[in-house]
Amino acid sequence: MENKFKIASLWIPYQILTDKNLKDKEKIIYSLILFFSNNKGYCSIRNKYLEDLLARSTKRISSVINTLQDKKYIYIIPRNNTEERKLYPLVDIKDINKKVVFKGLFMPISVLSDNNLNDKEKFIISIIKKFNKITSKMLMY
Repeated sequence: MENKFKIASLWIPYQILTDKNLKDKEKIIYSLILFFSNNKGYCSIRNKYLEDLLARSTKRISSVINTLQDKKYIYIIPRNNTEERKLYPLVDIKDINKKVVFKGLFMPISVLSDNNLNDKEKFIISIIKKFNKITSKMLMY
């Protein structure tokens, strides 16, 4: 399968991964907003891009983005005649407890964009892949 999205995997920070106020889809979309906001502090990711990447409807994507704004995880500056919409992540992930060994999760693009998996299954498969890598390394020594 060709990767037209230009990312190999999505990093889901520990703070977001364990946040009980967020549903799985919100965690994934918030992590994508964080990923694409890395350089400027905001991103202009379009709902159509997220729809194609996550195999979800534009209506569902829009609903999740609005929910993230309602929950105060993002701030949105709407599109105008000269500029794209800007999504600003508001939750600071730099305050992660340093004592936590498992600080996040990489979700491979093949898992992230698999429309045969629901969001819970995407998380479970990604966690299994993570621990398989750790176990393989331990067995080598």
